Amino acid sequence: MESIGISTVIIAMQAFQNRIEAMSVARLLLTHHLMGKPLGDPFDHAEHMRVVRAALSLLENAESVGTTRFT
Repeated sequence: MESIGISTVIIAMQAFQNRIEAMSVARLLLTHHLMGKPLGDPFDHAEHMRVVRAALSLLENAESVGTTRFT
């Protein structure tokens, strides 16, 4: 996707950090949430928005490809 000009951010749980970084993804946002719930618990709209805003901020402000941030 990045090679054709579409910027991406991967949102994943911290337990997978090493595996995902080994894939050389462009931008990685790690959360403390459980597997299957990278944005948080169902119906926790405030937390969902916080994670999505963090991902958009990473997309907008990452200084280089391969940037990793934690929420």
